[in-house]
Formats: sequence, structure tokens, C-alpha cells
Amino acid sequence: MQKIVIRKFKSADEISNCHILFVPVTGSNNFEEVQEKLKGKHTLVITEKSGLAQKGSGINFVQQDNRWKFELNESATQSAGLKVSKELSKLAINV
Repeated sequence: MQKIVIRKFKSADEISNCHILFVPVTGSNNFEEVQEKLKGKHTLVITEKSGLAQKGSGINFVQQDNRWKFELNESATQSAGLKVSKELSKLAINV
């Protein structure tokens, strides 16, 4: 069993080794810095602001028809060295 540790980073400079990084709307202004910090790392980046999947987020949560859905950028996940299951891809809005 793998231990799960949740950390809150105040800035992109503080980001250290992590498997999943969630960037909330409040931190999305620094998205480019986050991307630069994670370049070459195997990290899934998850966001919740419209347009960030197109800018390189692996998964981006969006509201459509008053429901939460998620966009999937398979190119971004592949660039991070991650594989996405076909089942997850079928559920996503692919960008």
C-alpha cells in the first residue's frame, strides 16, 4: 500500500516531487510557471478553469449543462510519461 500525502504549495517555486498536482482556479494565473516547474516530471496536472486543457493540463474539470465533466488532454498526459485507460478516455471530453 502506498502512502498518500497531501501538500499545499503557495507558489510554483515550492512544488516538489509529486504524482498528481491540482491547480485550483485561484492558482491558475501561474499555470505557465507550474508547467515549467514540472517539465520532464511524471506528474498528472489537474485544473478547473476553462481553456487550461488546451494549454497543457492533463485533466480539466468544466461545467456543462449544469453538470461537472472533465476534459482530457491525452497529448499532455503522454508528454508527462503517463498512460490513460480507454475507459477513462471514453468518459472524457477529449481536447
